[in-house]
Amino acid sequence: MSGAPRTIFVSAGDTSGDHHGARLVEELRARFPGARFVGFGGDALRAAGVELFEPLADAPVMGFAPVLRQLGRFVRLLNGADRWLAAHRPDVVIPIDYPGFNVRLARLARRRSIKVAYYICPQYWGWAPWRARRFASAVDLGLTLLPFEAPFLARYGVDATFVGHPLADRIAAMPPAPRDSKVLALLPGSRRHEIDALLPWQLRAAKTLMARVGQRIPVVSAHPRAPLRDHVAAMARAAGVEVEVRDQSLPQLLADCRASIVTSGTATLECALMRVPSVIVYRVNAFSKWAARYILTSPWIGLPNLLAGEALCPEFFAANDPAAEIDRELAALWSDGPARDRCLGGLELLRTTVLVPGAARNAADAIAKLLAR
Repeated sequence: MSGAPRTIFVSAGDTSGDHHGARLVEELRARFPGARFVGFGGDALRAAGVELFEPLADAPVMGFAPVLRQLGRFVRLLNGADRWLAAHRPDVVIPIDYPGFNVRLARLARRRSIKVAYYICPQYWGWAPWRARRFASAVDLGLTLLPFEAPFLARYGVDATFVGHPLADRIAAMPPAPRDSKVLALLPGSRRHEIDALLPWQLRAAKTLMARVGQRIPVVSAHPRAPLRDHVAAMARAAGVEVEVRDQSLPQLLADCRASIVTSGTATLECALMRVPSVIVYRVNAFSKWAARYILTSPWIGLPNLLAGEALCPEFFAANDPAAEIDRELAALWSDGPARDRCLGGLELLRTTVLVPGAARNAADAIAKLLAR
C-alpha cells in the first residue's frame, strides 16, 4: 500500500470480540504495514499491538441493569472517542459486535465523515428488525458471520458482505465425536448469572435422563475462568450430579460428546458445527416471554434452527423450569433412532453452508476495498 501509514480505530467490548478483533488486526497489519491501531478492547487486542484507550473488553457489561449502573462511564468513553476522532481522523473505524456501545460509536464516526466497517453485525434479524434502518445510516460496510445476515441487512439499505464465521477455522478439520460416545455436555453459558439461572434446570434434566436409561452418564462442562469452573462444580455437587468441569475450548469438549443441553447463543452454533445434537434452553422472566411474542421475528432462537430454517434442535424459551420437557427431547436425541438421525443429517448439511474458512482474512480484504474507494 502506498501513501502515509493508515490509522485504524477498532472497538471490542467483550472477550469474544476482543479475540476476533485481534485476528482481524493481524490480517489488516499484513495489508497495511506500519498502520497504527488504536481503540477499545482487551488483552488480545493489546497483544496484537492496539493502543487501548480503555480495556473495555476486560470486564464486559451485559444486561439492562448493569449497563444502566455504568451509563456515566459509557458516556464518558464515547465523548472521549468523539474528541479523538475529530482530532485524529482515522482512516476507518471498525466496531466489533457489542452493539449497545459500538453502534453509537459508529454514528459518531459517520457524523464526522469517517468510514465505518462493522465486524460481527448486530442481530437485528432476531427481534425488532426495523432498527436495521438506523444501522444503515451508521455504517459504510457491514461484515456478517452468518450467510443470511447480508441479504437481510441489504433489504434495509446496508452494504453488507458475508465473510464467514471465525468458528470455521477452528472447527472445520475437527472430527465428529465417536458414534459410541456416551458423554453429555451441560453448557449453561459463560457468565455467572446465566450459570445460576440455567444450570439447575440442566442438572435436573441430566438426572432424569440417567434415571430413564438406568445408568450413570458421564457429564462434562467447560469454562475458561477457574472461579466459574469451581462454581459450576459446586452447584453440580449440591444437586447430586457428578460433573467434570474442564479447562478446554468448547469444540475440544464437544469432540467427546453424544449430546448437549446448551443455552442460546454462539455455543449452540459450536454444538451444531461439531455435529452434537442439542437441546437449546434460554431462561427469561414472565414479562420477557410475553413481550417476545410481539418483538421476535422468528419462531426459533437457536442459531442452528435459524440457519437451517427448521427445528433441528429442540428449544425452550422458558420462564418456568422445563426440565421434564428437556429430558423428553434429550432422550429422543440420545438414543439411536429417527430423531437422532434426522438431527445429525441436518447438522451435517448445516456445516456445508456455515463453515466458510478465513473470516478475518475475508473481512480484511473487504475493509481494504472500502479504503480504496
